[in-house]
Amino acid sequence: MVEHRSQYNMSTTARLEWKHPMLLDEASLGKIEAILKRSVGKPTITVSCADNTEHEFTSVGALAKYENSKGSRIESIRFCAVKDGDWSKHARVSLTSYSYRTLEIEVKGTQATAPKARDELAEVCEGIRVWYWPIYRIDFVSLLFGGLFVLWLATSIIVRIQKGALILSNATADDVAGVIVAVAIISIGSAIHFLRDRLFPRFTVLIGQEIRRHKTLEKVQWGIVIGFGVSLLAGIATVAITGRG
Repeated sequence: MVEHRSQYNMSTTARLEWKHPMLLDEASLGKIEAILKRSVGKPTITVSCADNTEHEFTSVGALAKYENSKGSRIESIRFCAVKDGDWSKHARVSLTSYSYRTLEIEVKGTQATAPKARDELAEVCEGIRVWYWPIYRIDFVSLLFGGLFVLWLATSIIVRIQKGALILSNATADDVAGVIVAVAIISIGSAIHFLRDRLFPRFTVLIGQEIRRHKTLEKVQWGIVIGFGVSLLAGIATVAITGRG
């Protein structure tokens, strides 16, 4: 019995990380605050903004009053809670657009409390993942490199049959063509990444002026999705009709 109790009182750290794009609002931030307050203690909230400033808030209610203008929009939010000043029992939640990982959760406590608080926070954070998160699993530069490199190999190597031998095209011309293709792939891939990040952002905080900006962006997003869907259906229909003919 004593052994069981000591097991549940030992120090435990529970973590979670992911890189999905997210959409935060006052309600979701309030849920994170409530879990931290109940599990650890009242958290402090620090936000980093686009104008290279940081602001500290005592509650989500105070944060919700932030103007969040375009030039000083919120780019990361960090919650930190410490239980009675004891850093061996603390929790940290980082929500950011700066890092490769957009979400980091760390809860330090006992074996009974740390994983439970981590899982509760993870459940809330599942709800802030945006609908277009799958496009962030695609590395367009690598995808283009793979696809176009195969295509380039197939088209740049000119194979002729002469007296039963295979003769390849001029090596220097192939090298130049390869450089041009590589530069084109990097340029196109980078442009696609730039447009994706602008039109489908990784990190949005629906507070202050961002609410109005997001409503405008949503119209653009659905215009792109609907336009792509119509084009895809039109292409399929064309192929089907042509095939029948």
